[in-house]
Formats: sequence, C-alpha cells, structure tokens
Amino acid sequence: MNQDATILATLALSFQTLGVVYGDLGTSPLYVFADVFTKVPIESDVDVLGALSLVMYTIALLPLIKYVFIVLKANDNGEGGTFALYSLICRYANVSMLPNHQQADEHISSYRLKLPSPELKRALDIKETLERNSALKTLLLLLVLLGTSLIIGDGILTPAMSVMSAISGLQGEVNCIDQDKVVTISIIVLVALFSIQKFGTIMHDISVLRAINPAYIYYFFKKNGKKAWSALGGCVLSVTGSLFWPVFVIATLAAMIASQAMISATFSCIKQSMALGCFPRLKIIHTSTKFIGQIYIPVINWFLMLMCIIIVSAFRSTTDIANAYGIAEVGVMMVSTTLVTLVMLLIWQNNLFMVISFLLIFGSVEFIYMSSVLSKIFQGGWIPLAFATIFLSIMYTWNYGSVLKYKSEVKDKISLGLLHDLGPNLGTVRVQGIGLLYTELVQGIPSIFVQFLLSLPAIHSTIIFVCIKYVPIPMVPQEERFIFRRVCSKEYRMFRCVARYGYKEGRKEDHHEFEQLLIQSLEDFLIMEAQESNELMILPLIRGENCEETNGDSAYEEHSLEHEISALREAKAFGCTYLLGHGDVRAKKNSLFLKKLVINYFYAFLRRNCRAGTASMRVPQTKIIQLRRTYMV
Repeated sequence: MNQDATILATLALSFQTLGVVYGDLGTSPLYVFADVFTKVPIESDVDVLGALSLVMYTIALLPLIKYVFIVLKANDNGEGGTFALYSLICRYANVSMLPNHQQADEHISSYRLKLPSPELKRALDIKETLERNSALKTLLLLLVLLGTSLIIGDGILTPAMSVMSAISGLQGEVNCIDQDKVVTISIIVLVALFSIQKFGTIMHDISVLRAINPAYIYYFFKKNGKKAWSALGGCVLSVTGSLFWPVFVIATLAAMIASQAMISATFSCIKQSMALGCFPRLKIIHTSTKFIGQIYIPVINWFLMLMCIIIVSAFRSTTDIANAYGIAEVGVMMVSTTLVTLVMLLIWQNNLFMVISFLLIFGSVEFIYMSSVLSKIFQGGWIPLAFATIFLSIMYTWNYGSVLKYKSEVKDKISLGLLHDLGPNLGTVRVQGIGLLYTELVQGIPSIFVQFLLSLPAIHSTIIFVCIKYVPIPMVPQEERFIFRRVCSKEYRMFRCVARYGYKEGRKEDHHEFEQLLIQSLEDFLIMEAQESNELMILPLIRGENCEETNGDSAYEEHSLEHEISALREAKAFGCTYLLGHGDVRAKKNSLFLKKLVINYFYAFLRRNCRAGTASMRVPQTKIIQLRRTYMV
C-alpha cells in the first residue's frame, strides 16, 4: 500500500515537473505562427505547411534529440542548467575562480564523478590546459554567466510574450477590444501572475488524464441518460472551431503556467549563482517543506514583474517581443551546446568523432537560427542583449570583487606563532561562552581576530572559526556537513569549522538550530579525535613496549576527553556570540582606473545593498559583535 502511494506520488511529481521544465514549449503555438506570418505572407498551402514542417523538425531536433537524449544526461545528480554543467567541470578540473577548494571536499559521497572509462590523454591534456591558463578559466566563467544572464532575460520575456499572445486572441472575437485594451489586460494578468508567485508552483491535477480511458464515456451515459444524449450537441463544438471562450481561458492559463515555470527557473539560476559566489546575497523563501527546489526570491520577482510591464507597455505587440525572445532562447542553446561539448571531452570522454558531430550538427543549426534573429537586432532584438549585459556585469563584478577580497584575507592571515606568543589566554581574559568568528577562510587564522583581541576586554573560553562554504554539488548529506580542525593545542580551546552546503540547498535552519548542530558535531569530533589518539597509543602496547606508561596515557586521554566535553557544554550553557567582521573593500592607490571604478563603486554598491550573512539565520542583534575593517585589494 505504501509502495503504491509512493509510486503515485512520484508520478504526480513527474507530471508537475513537465509543467516546470517544458511548460514554455507547450505554449509556443500561442505565438509562433502569429510571428512567422508577420514576416512571410500566406499565399498558398506551401507557406502554411512549410512553416509547420519547420516547427515540427525544430522541436524534433532541438528539444527532443539534443535536450532529452543528450543534454539531460549531463546532469549533476539530477540538477541541470548552465551552473550544473559548470559544477561538473569544476569538480573534474580545478577551474573555479574562488580558491577555497579543499581536498576533504572530494570525499563527500555525492562529489565523486562516475567516469565511464579510464582517463584518456586527451581529457588530461584539456584539464591541464584549463587549470594552467587563467584566461581560459575566466572565459569559461564568462560563458556560464552569459548563459545565466540570458536565462534571467528569458524570465522577463517569457511572461510578457506568452500572456500577451494569449490575450491578443480577444481582438478577433470581441469588437470593442483594441490594442490598448490588450496591453491593459495583459498587464493586469501579469500583476496577478507575479503576485501569486510567492505561494509556490501551481499544482496540476493529473486526475484529468483518466479521461483517456473511453470507459468514462459509458459511465457518462449510464449516469446521465437522456441528458447525456442532449449534451452531444455541445460536444460537437469541440471539432467545429466555434468553442472560442473555453479555448481562450485554457490558452491564458497555459500561458500563466508556462510563465510561472520560467520565473521559477530564473529563481533557481540566481540561487545557484549566489551559492557559487557569482551573485549578491538576496532573501530566499522556501515555498515548500517537502521539495527543497521550490523557492521564491521577492526582489527578483518584483523586478521581473516591473520589466514585463515596461516591455508590454513599450512594444505593445508580440512581434517585437518575439525578436527579443528568439535571441535569448538561441543564446542559451548555444551556451549549453558549448558546455556539453566540454563535458563530453573532459568527463564522458566520448569518441572524438561523436563530439565533433554533436558540435557541428547542433551548433550549425543554432548558428543559422542566431543569424536570423540577430537580423532583428534593431526591432526589439537588443532587449535580451541589454539585460544580459546588465546581469553579466553584476555577476562578474561580484565574483571578481569576492575573489580579490578572499585573496586579501589569505594574504593578511596571522601565523600560529603569534598565538603561541600570546599564550592560552590569548593575552586577555577568557570568559565562559562560545565565540563564533565568521570568516571566508578555509585555512589559517583571519586577521580580524587580532582586532577582536585588541578591541574586546575579554574573549570567550571556546573560539570557533566558522566558514560557510558552498561546494560545486547540489546537496551535502547532513552527516557530512561539518569539518572540524583544532587550532593550536588543547588548552587554547580553539577550533575551525567549515560548514559545507550544496548550491541547491538553502540554509533553512535558524541560529539556534545551527548552534545545536555545530556543537554536537564538535563533540563528535572530540570523541573521534580521542579514539584515534588511543588507537595510536595501543600500537606500542601490542608490541610489548612501555605497557605501564601507555596505560597511564590512555587513562589521561579519557580524562582529557571528559574534561573537554564538560568544558564545551559549560560554555554552551552561557550561550554563543557571533563575531563578525564587516569589511569595506577598496582598490589600492596604484591600481588601474578601471579596477578602482569597479571595486570602489560598483562592487561596494552591491555589498552595501546585498543581504547580510547572518540575516538568513535570524540572529538577534544582542548576540552579534561586529567590527569594521577595510580590505585593500
């Protein structure tokens, strides 16, 4: 019974997923012929059949053969998209621009790649070339950011195009509906669409699929008798072309569902780019407690709505919007073709003939389409390029500034020798409690720690350097979330914790829950450390060497573990304090003018207006101690 329920739930989720992934494809008939025949007049059957044939084979070649049979196989544990492809490449080759990779990341259970064959020399050569050449790393990142920027632009154009195409059907049926009213109604529908986005993805009732069973015709007549017979006249309308209003309603709802699917995809892309350090932090709301991928980003939602209204109001017809829409769609296709080609060479290690065939067949088709849509650059085609430029600039500026800031922190980190000189009390008074000092460093002691020692009259009895880090995989298992290392010897009671999250995950836990998980993981680390130490001490005992001394040390280790855990729990009882370094980033005086412009103004503006790191955990202000410092990059 439970198994059947699970199967039904899976089928229902699969059906909903079709709406999210392919909803846009289902609404294409709303506007494809309207756009085609504004450019080619209908003079004979050849025009109609030729356009229809082009549509059919385009769908067969691109969405079916390319995406269903090839691109979907290049998934990252079920995740797709440009950033998922980029994460695959980053796991195979060290091409990430943010230098915070750790060897321990490769031991995460979902990190490992399933390679189909032993590594070929060709793949190794490409990998080494990518890792050595910083220009190629930057080019790859720009390609990924371009694809993501075009998808965000698509999230603006799809709702405008789909909704306006559906509403424009009123012009042929209702005499009083002119173009102005079409624009007004479209704007009303768009406002309604974006207003309900915060409630999550529209649910689809799959029970209507049971109508495929012709037995329901028998049940219908059995239940209604003569009334069913008289209803046949209404059913005939479904094949006469006179059933306008139901079709209009269905077309409008289909446009809204497809638009919502594209909006959700935009949210997902931005969340992935945030996790991989390529977009300023924004507030993310999870609209489902069951499915982690259903999210809502308020700022982006209202921005998309505003842009959709502006586009509909400015262009007032689907023709110019279609010109813009085509550039965005084909641009994303070309980016995905390039990235999948790289995956085929590096990870799948396919036969070179297959790789070249894939690139030539799909690349040439997409190039032909691109050459066509680019000819409409001045008839609306510039819109996605403008949006792509804006978002590409935002993402690259954020990534560029974040990398420089990280490198500055690595350069300024303090040595263990300084702490040894200060002694276990760190040159100040140690008071009960746990200090969580947040840093982006995965190794070393941040220089901001010295500022806290100089500024505070006392420091906590237990210090934990916490690094929130996103790794290029969708999800990290909870039991593999934290990595602990000891900083200095035991009497210092200082530890490093790297909390790892996947790019699909959201940090849904509040500060209290996070503290509980972190402290429990620290206890587990202390126990594991003591067990490993005891195992090393047993080795001389097996050999019959220094038996009495070994037994004494073992007893001391047990007492030491008990003492450390007791001290940790006592510190926990006094609570946790969050030690944060709020940093300004400035370019050095001898930097180039362009660098000063980007860092001192653009990146600084983004940092001032992005969401604070602790905001997602809802940490009370009374638990935060913040110091300001300036990073010279």
